[in-house]
Amino acid sequence: MLYNRLFTNTVCDKLYILSWFLIVPFYRALNKLISCFIVVKRDPSIDSNQPCRHHCCLLLKIPVLFLIALLTCPIALLGALMYLPLLRKRKHYAFSRKEVTFRTQPWFDIHSRRNVSLATINTCLLPEALARVNNLKHTVSRAGLIGERISRCQDMQHISIFLESPSEAELFSSATADAATNSTHVDETSNHRERTSSCHSDADSSRCNNSNPPTVASDPEEEVEPEQKPSRRTADPAKANSAFVGKTNVKTFLNNEDSFLLDVAPTESANRRSRKKLNTGDDWQVSAVIQTFPPDLDFLCCQEVFDKTAASVLRNSLHKVFEYIIYDVGSWKWRSNRMLLNSGLLFASKHPIDCVEFRYFSQSRAEDRFASKGLLMVKVIMGECDGRPLVGYVHDASTGSG
Repeated sequence: MLYNRLFTNTVCDKLYILSWFLIVPFYRALNKLISCFIVVKRDPSIDSNQPCRHHCCLLLKIPVLFLIALLTCPIALLGALMYLPLLRKRKHYAFSRKEVTFRTQPWFDIHSRRNVSLATINTCLLPEALARVNNLKHTVSRAGLIGERISRCQDMQHISIFLESPSEAELFSSATADAATNSTHVDETSNHRERTSSCHSDADSSRCNNSNPPTVASDPEEEVEPEQKPSRRTADPAKANSAFVGKTNVKTFLNNEDSFLLDVAPTESANRRSRKKLNTGDDWQVSAVIQTFPPDLDFLCCQEVFDKTAASVLRNSLHKVFEYIIYDVGSWKWRSNRMLLNSGLLFASKHPIDCVEFRYFSQSRAEDRFASKGLLMVKVIMGECDGRPLVGYVHDASTGSG
């Protein structure tokens, strides 16, 4: 079953929002205060020429944050008295839906083949103090940047690349042309050497070194252009939705900031560098480096989205392309997470969600005991065929739980 609200009662919803509003000032002040004592390695914000400037800012910031945390502590205790009991009564997840301009076409024919795209990302959006332990900072800013980049990649025009297999006649003609080119280069090199040696041997009569050397007229038709390397093909998403390429490397660059490198058919000289042989069979796997998220994603599974503010920022950014989002997933019990952190799971989908269920890992150890890590199971509606819905199942898990 899919729950649209955290509580079945509207009063509990209002009290839950009010209690968290009372806790937030103390939570943020304490988070910032602890972050001041955790230094990130190779922090570019710290100027190496002025090391005292950073320390002076910390000396001014620490007393202010300590004073704010001290003043807001009684208010936070009052909010915690309302917040903790409500955690045990709330649902295991929060559901959000927002209309988008572009919707994915549903699946109506069960006999037709259809590909589904899914991406997973470990965001490490921890509270600021815990993020600095992992040598990261600016959790909320990183959440907005991650969401914007993913959404921007989904807004790109879809570029389809088709490969044409060469026929035997084309392969034979290409090999003949390469052989003729190589023989032409060999003939020209040998003729040039013969002319040079004859010029030096007859130095008394012709004086080649002191006079103008004899010019040899060359036929323009016999001139062979040097072999050029395959250039990068720049595809304009606004002008063309597909590109037809054959028998050469395919390197598509959308633009300088959001571009991806795709090696589809590497040449023989690049095989040693860009291809790896599979352990099973004689097939070859082409390796590629992708700088951005692939376009046209159907589902997005995120892990370690623990901070609530960062989760809200990420959710608002992803809502530009994903209509359905499941976030703030977890089971708040003393046994599961000591009533502290959620599971960190976030699921975004372009297809309607029919049912959601969460199961936490009951045997967590070490620091995982303070987070409700587990398995999120989602049932999505892919389309309809003969009056019956076509459904799919997607699971998002905290695989790093110990």
